[in-house]
Amino acid sequence: VIRRCSFSISNEMANQNNNFLCKAFHEILLLVFLGFLYNAGPSASFSPLQIQPEPALFSESSHFVIPNANLRLPAVVKPSHYKIESRPILDEIEGETRFTAPGKVTITVQAIATSRNITLHVNSDRITIDQENVKLRIKPSGDAMNIIGQYFEPEKEFYIIELSIALSINVEYELEIPYTAILPDTEWVGYYRAYYVNPETGNTQ
Repeated sequence: VIRRCSFSISNEMANQNNNFLCKAFHEILLLVFLGFLYNAGPSASFSPLQIQPEPALFSESSHFVIPNANLRLPAVVKPSHYKIESRPILDEIEGETRFTAPGKVTITVQAIATSRNITLHVNSDRITIDQENVKLRIKPSGDAMNIIGQYFEPEKEFYIIELSIALSINVEYELEIPYTAILPDTEWVGYYRAYYVNPETGNTQ
């Protein structure tokens, strides 16, 4: 159904309406132009640096196919604070391994269940843990808990710390884990390295 309405307006109102329509039209053109740039994708590059395109994060590779879907951590401890130290090595340095990142993570946790195990998520293909120097201390006294075993469940990416005595509920602990991570350039997930081509020199940096 089309309804027709007739009305009269003054010249001043007509001019105002024309100005409003012109402004709205210009704004629509701007939005269309910006949308064109957005849809143009990587080929419409206006940056002086040509960044290498990232591979698909969720490909059909076996890295993301995990046969066991039960990946939840046991509800034993509740983390409240993380302190992460990392030192990426990108150059050739004597006594160091290039493209690695030695570091340490210190986690404050509170026990919410009685258990002799603490389980964390760790990708053992990308991170090597210095198991001899892993420490668990009671807060605030700093008394050390005795760690009697450490092992991995790679299919779940579990890292399990086994203690000689059980954790005490509602007590805070400080877990210190030294590690070395690798910095791959073929698997762009998590901690990795990437390059760009300088258009002025043609050098890959």
